[in-house]
Amino acid sequence: YNDETSDVNDIEPEQSGDFPATFSDDFTGANGDPPDPANWTKVGTPYINNNKLRMDAAGNSEYVWSTLWASGDLDVQVDFDGLVVGTFNAYSCELRIGAADGHWVIIRRLYDGGQKYKTMSNDGTTHTLATTSTSDTSGKFRITRQGGTVKTYYWNAGWVEHATDTYYATGSDPVRFLLYLASWSSNPVVQVNFDNFNVDYVETLLGEGTGTIDDCRWPVIVIPEGEAIGKIGIYPSSEYSIAPGGGYNCEWEDI
Repeated sequence: YNDETSDVNDIEPEQSGDFPATFSDDFTGANGDPPDPANWTKVGTPYINNNKLRMDAAGNSEYVWSTLWASGDLDVQVDFDGLVVGTFNAYSCELRIGAADGHWVIIRRLYDGGQKYKTMSNDGTTHTLATTSTSDTSGKFRITRQGGTVKTYYWNAGWVEHATDTYYATGSDPVRFLLYLASWSSNPVVQVNFDNFNVDYVETLLGEGTGTIDDCRWPVIVIPEGEAIGKIGIYPSSEYSIAPGGGYNCEWEDI
């Protein structure tokens, strides 16, 4: 697994403002293992296969949600390959950004009356933003958000802009990331591999005493000080230090 948050980790705790951050996963692991639970929450049985994330579906859906929530501007990309379908009837593999209120933007490679790339958004109502015919069985998905405006892209010897979400479905709200595969209608057997997931985003940090923590993305953990800390093997080097742990960052504070 590859989980990078090093840009944020180097920030002094008294600093505040917007800082670049990166989260990535190349799905390295033993064949048959689930995706890293520190990075993903899975539904169904997605598994590691040859250092890629494999999904199989037949009349059902399989997917993973990222544990990361990102606010503001972002750029998320993922590769897909090995798209296999038994019959070209009804299937979809996709990349989605989703807010806590259920609003989302997706780009899909699917069969829906024809083989297509399709971009959709939902702000309480589902909107189709663009469709493009394709026969690709491998490629890349990309979604960007800048100033609240979301754009989708697919790969064709370079990034091709597919659509702009004119409904501002997610605004600048925190979003998490979905990798998804499904089949329906006559329930064809479908399969896909995802790889090289990467999201660049902007992390907003507040200086000491300047506000509250977004506990949607920054879990608050209280650990006793002194002797009890030593007994559980935790030794902060200063009153405040920022350290990576399980995909999150921690700030030590005397209590």
